[in-house]
Amino acid sequence: MNPYKLKAIVEYLRQESRGLSASHDEVLRCFGLHDVLPADEQELVKRELAAIADAEMFMETLQLRVEQWR
Repeated sequence: MNPYKLKAIVEYLRQESRGLSASHDEVLRCFGLHDVLPADEQELVKRELAAIADAEMFMETLQLRVEQWR
């Protein structure tokens, strides 16, 4: 997948799905991407979303630890 296409899709989904408590599959379905992206591109988007969620969770944990340390 074109890296710019991946970045654009992921940024759009992050902005539009804030506060939405859904799986990555559900997010793709909700925005109709399962109809327009081939399976391999869907997997790339889901992996990227998972990596971002992991990084955000780590940063939240880190911030809590730093606050406790102060």
